Amino acid sequence: MSRPRPQVCNSRFATWPCAAALFFTVVIAGCGGYLAYEPADPEQDAAPTSFMNRSSDDGTLAELVKASGYPGKWPPDPWRLDTLTLTALYFNPELDVARAQAFAAQSELAIAARRSPTTVKLLTEHHDRIDGSSPWSMGIAIELPVGTRARREARLEKAELLADAAEIEIASAAWRVRSAVRDALIDLISSSQRKRVLRQRLLIQRQMEQLVQRRVEAGMLSSRDLGMERIAVAGIEAAIALEDTRYANARGDLARALGLPLEIVQSLRVANDALIDNVKVPDPAEARYSALHNRLDIHTRLLEFGVADAEVRLAVAEQYPTISLTPGYIWDQADDLWFLLVDLALPDAAKDAVRVAEARRRTTASRFTALQIGVIGEVEQAGDVLRVTQARLRAVGEMARLSRSQFNRARRFFETGGGDRVRLVAARLADAQARQHLLDAQEAWRKSIARFEDVTQYPYLSDFLKLPDRLETARKADSRDTDSGDAASRETVFREAIAGARI
Repeated sequence: MSRPRPQVCNSRFATWPCAAALFFTVVIAGCGGYLAYEPADPEQDAAPTSFMNRSSDDGTLAELVKASGYPGKWPPDPWRLDTLTLTALYFNPELDVARAQAFAAQSELAIAARRSPTTVKLLTEHHDRIDGSSPWSMGIAIELPVGTRARREARLEKAELLADAAEIEIASAAWRVRSAVRDALIDLISSSQRKRVLRQRLLIQRQMEQLVQRRVEAGMLSSRDLGMERIAVAGIEAAIALEDTRYANARGDLARALGLPLEIVQSLRVANDALIDNVKVPDPAEARYSALHNRLDIHTRLLEFGVADAEVRLAVAEQYPTISLTPGYIWDQADDLWFLLVDLALPDAAKDAVRVAEARRRTTASRFTALQIGVIGEVEQAGDVLRVTQARLRAVGEMARLSRSQFNRARRFFETGGGDRVRLVAARLADAQARQHLLDAQEAWRKSIARFEDVTQYPYLSDFLKLPDRLETARKADSRDTDSGDAASRETVFREAIAGARI
């Protein structure tokens, strides 16, 4: 006696809720939740208002500076390169851009580490001929990729290297910010000192003009001599006006580098000794070693080579066919059908892709070698200029010393009744001119040190203090005061990278 055929579904539409429930259960289980869209349109008026409300006595900045190991009070008075640099590291927007890029690169790590997606397929068929059951056939299939580990590892390695490069860009941005502050400070201090000497020269030159005018009126000198003195006075006045423009530009550059409003920077008192002038010129071999180990662009180029090598690994892995297994089940008019599909995707021009990736890797290696050679040349050039400007500073300093000595002798001779006032004023004018030449030599010396700092990425003109992790500081502040959420909202999870530190 034959067994009756089991009827899975008695109704011709009973398979719909069963299959639909199974399908949506698998889909929901595989998704693991969704994130809702959150609009984040930038407010055009928010940034200018926030910028104009910035101040050097910001509470969060003061706390970060204290945590960095700065021993003095905040805000300092007067300001120096180290304290100005700390302020710029907090306010300058270039660091915010670098942090945002680093956060985006870190976020891409999760995408690179994920496995190939699993595809769920719902199968349906309708039959014109009905064999005693439902005309519908329902089924489900799951496509499972196989053998993608090598590709995933290569993608993950590439993403990790790109994330490291983005974090190094934070350090590069920090160094660029410090360089901008340093250059603006050099121009500001040099311009202020030149303005002071030029005003002294103007007073002395006017005294000389009055003395020559008296001698012209007495018939002792010609009007041509008086004209020459007046031209000299006009020339100094024009130089003062030019120096006022340079001072204003330097002050604006400093405000832009600090990320503070100009009126705040105008109220800051900068020390005349804000820079270290007694810098020892390093040995050329030591300078080359320092540059090749400190330069962040070298580290970035190394990471670029790592990225190119990861792309070669990925191209090699993609030579092999992509295999996916698709097991499934079909309920076909009361029949239970189980099946397994094997998909084999053959790559196209895979060898060419490997050759292209290898060529890019060789190009990156050549760029790294070229950068190293270029860095060595820059260090040697900057070191040579540094030694030349140092020799010039010594020579001009000796000239200024002799000029001051000559003025002192002329003054003593005049006080004892010898000589005349014209010679005394001329000696004083020569002394003022020598001091101006000395200031020019000091500015050239400072700029040569600044150039040497940039090619070695080592701070010679001042210590490069480090701001601690902003987020950690904000968390500590939250533990003491629960109302400090506004300050914590500006903080990030990345530590302030300092380019002056050895890597």
